[in-house]
Amino acid sequence: MFTSTNVQDVAYALTTSLEPGLLSDMDDFVDLYLRELFSRLSEMEKTSPLDREELRSHFDLVWLDYARVVVSGLWKGLSHEQIERRIWQNWHDFSRSCRY
Repeated sequence: MFTSTNVQDVAYALTTSLEPGLLSDMDDFVDLYLRELFSRLSEMEKTSPLDREELRSHFDLVWLDYARVVVSGLWKGLSHEQIERRIWQNWHDFSRSCRY
């Protein structure tokens, strides 16, 4: 039986396995996953205790909580200078990639 706690695994898997350029498409991947999940459940004549919209809402909350953990836990040791240096490095890399 699929429940809202399972979306935690989906959120973690997508967040940690997608390359950075695909993270902006995460909504599309989640929607595809949920469509496939409900299609397969229907084929197996099984149901979920939550509908697709409820599971999507749970996914969003789980992902926000995961982002909170990352920001508050993993980034707390970064200094302002390290963050600023990283931002400028990313901007430099991005601007170089946009050149013709």
